[in-house]
Formats: sequence, structure tokens, C-alpha cells
Amino acid sequence: MYYPGLEGEKVSEMSEEDILDRISELNIRLSIAYNMSSSDAVFQLQGLLDHYNEALREKVEAEMQKIIDEDPKLGRKVINIDWPDPNEKDDKKHK
Repeated sequence: MYYPGLEGEKVSEMSEEDILDRISELNIRLSIAYNMSSSDAVFQLQGLLDHYNEALREKVEAEMQKIIDEDPKLGRKVINIDWPDPNEKDDKKHK
């Protein structure tokens, strides 16, 4: 999906604050440029959040693997996190 204003930027390299600022900015731009309601613009921005969450998950997994590699004894105590599938929608939110 194309995200206006994010040309050439890697979402995974953006801070959480930058992401939130960009979401607010893009929400306004989408609302004005495409004559969308705010809720429609938010729906379009869900893709941006999905990319950010995936990048964050990858960073956390990499850090966990580093801990396991550096200290096998501690690594055995690291809990294996069952990450939710980002492509799976939460039915509770959509009811």
C-alpha cells in the first residue's frame, strides 16, 4: 500500500513518537486531499500501523535472540512469545 508522505522512509527505522506524529499528519492530509471522513482516513492508516508493529516485533525477536546467544543459561528462561498473526483480524474489535 502507498503511504503519502512516507516515500523512501523505512517505517522500521522510525521511533514510536515519529510514527504517531506521522499518523496524525497523514490523517489530516488524507481527510483533506481525498475528502475522507476522519474514520476513513484512520482505516487507511491501519496499514501503516501494521508495518510498524511488524517491524517492532522483529526488533524484539532479534533482541531476545541476542540474549539467548550471549547467555544460554538465561536464554533457557526466556519465554517464547506467541505473537498474534498481523494478518488475522481481532473479531472483538470489529463487532
